[in-house]
Order: sequence, then C-alpha cells, then structure tokens
Amino acid sequence: MGVRFEEAAAVFADPAFVLVQASRNEEARDPAIGFDAVGRLLYEVHIEFEATYICIISARRAEPQEEQIYVV
Repeated sequence: MGVRFEEAAAVFADPAFVLVQASRNEEARDPAIGFDAVGRLLYEVHIEFEATYICIISARRAEPQEEQIYVV
C-alpha cells in the first residue's frame, strides 16, 4: 500500500524529522525521514521553492538503512 499525500505531509509535524541531502542535476531535492500520524517511519522527497512553498515529490516507508539515519 502506498503513502497518501496527507500522510507524507505529516512527516513535517514530527519534531525529530531528519533532512537528508539528495540533490541531483542542480535541482535541490530534500528528503525527510520522520514519523507520520499513525507511527510509520516514512522517507519523503520534496522541493522547497523560495523557502515559502514545499512540493512533495514522493513518499514511501523508510528502508532499514534510512531508519538508521533517523535513529542517529
């Protein structure tokens, strides 16, 4: 089962969410790892526009190596 937009957006409400660098082709892509409202650890990728708007590109459950990043 996939991750809905609302669930992905909830990652930003996690006070301990972690931003990870993943830019490519000069496009600033920022993954975030954090928990959604029901307690799933998610990995979501977004783009920030002028520090005002965020566009969520994708979201999925975090993989084991990404869980390790969140724990650190």
